[in-house]
Amino acid sequence: MSDLRITKESISSFFLQFERTLGKVLKIPDYQREYVWSNDNFSRLAEDLTDFIKIEDEKRPNEYYLGNIVLHEHNKEINIVDGQQRLTTLLIINFVINKEQSILKKGEIEFSFLFKSKISRKNIKNCQHFFEEYLTNEERKKCLVKAIEKVIFVSITTGSPDEAFTLFDTQNNRGIKPKVADLLKAVHLMSIINDEKLQESFAKKWEDIEKYEKAHPLLLSILPWYKNQFMPDLINTVLWRARTWKYGNYSFAWDDGVEKEFFKELKDVQSNTIKVFSGINKFVGGEIQCSSGGNCFVVKSYSIPKSPINYPISVRQPLERGVTFFIFVEKYFETLQYIFEDRSQVKFQEFFNKLYRYQSDYMKQAFVVASLVFVDKFGFENLLSFAKYWDYATGHLRQFLYRIRMETYPKFIAQQQLLDKIFNSYTESELFRQLLEVKPNFELRSISAPMRKYHEAYIEYYKIVKSELPNDFENDYQKKRKIVEDQICC
Repeated sequence: MSDLRITKESISSFFLQFERTLGKVLKIPDYQREYVWSNDNFSRLAEDLTDFIKIEDEKRPNEYYLGNIVLHEHNKEINIVDGQQRLTTLLIINFVINKEQSILKKGEIEFSFLFKSKISRKNIKNCQHFFEEYLTNEERKKCLVKAIEKVIFVSITTGSPDEAFTLFDTQNNRGIKPKVADLLKAVHLMSIINDEKLQESFAKKWEDIEKYEKAHPLLLSILPWYKNQFMPDLINTVLWRARTWKYGNYSFAWDDGVEKEFFKELKDVQSNTIKVFSGINKFVGGEIQCSSGGNCFVVKSYSIPKSPINYPISVRQPLERGVTFFIFVEKYFETLQYIFEDRSQVKFQEFFNKLYRYQSDYMKQAFVVASLVFVDKFGFENLLSFAKYWDYATGHLRQFLYRIRMETYPKFIAQQQLLDKIFNSYTESELFRQLLEVKPNFELRSISAPMRKYHEAYIEYYKIVKSELPNDFENDYQKKRKIVEDQICC
């Protein structure tokens, strides 16, 4: 580990380190999440502080410990890595108590706490209103004023981004644990080398994806759990699976695994460039460079269109920290958008809408991961054909199993190595023939409503003449195979 500065601080002594005359700025960096403390957090803190003061003097500790604050020092900026929720709350309490003599109003401290988010501004107002109301009670005011003077925390300052986030990751304070997506954003923004404008550009793009509220209904029907927080599903449900469901293995995204895949095992970088691997999208080796404005272009290679969809990046390629990760996420977000929103893909969207939209989430999510992987390998031209072959190779799970469980699709995909077949095929026709060779399980034990629904959907879509025998799913499924087989292309 690099040298750490560890000091015990009161509220006043901590902020005095950043008097204007000392030339250092305390900053909440752009990569930090919103201020998200709520009335529950305010109430717990106020009650804890008040109860602390009510303890008899001889039994009460001299100090009230409020955890560790982790700081990353870069030039003259001191970035708050862990502790912005607590420090912001303490500043607001200090303002409510001291008004014109508060740290905020006196203007002697050099800090940059810019809250651009509506969520942050709303919660800051709520915090101010909560403590103004709380302090209308004179006894509580007396206790809180006295308790605030007893508050201390340990300030840990490091010049190493990795060390800062290692410390952050091991903290066990009373705050709200950040989502993994927030951590990834912070880690990779910090890994961008000496370019604040580039950091701001990628932070803005990340937030646009995260709060993607105008998603096409088809896209929201696939990733329904975080309609106002699109990023967690993009990373956990799509990108994680596309990268890790391989070689006969599968697992589901969990925090440690996602951190390991998308941060902890990635290489540090020395510049804001991306290595382009030979053999990806017909490009020879090269690099992508990004300007401060966020415009990226390829050097040491052929020129490419500006759209991130066309960047020479593969979903399973090795990643590095910083710019590479942001370009990777941006590319596959825009790819998903194109698949499910662009009018050029309307026939594919119609297929999905009729056969998959109202089926199990597990079935839909496997379909979208496979579609993304196919586009990554072969492009958009024959995406509809792929959808039909994939549906033949995997749709029998829905047709002949009474219940689809969380592991049903990933287990089958792993056993058959279906995603690997996509990556390893040289041509689409080679891939399609392999998908047709998958042997469905036609064992029918009992029948559920979703099974009938899927059956009726593909019967209608393919205009199959339904078998005269009741529940003759096997015969009808084989008819579907014949129609799909006759369409082999490429």
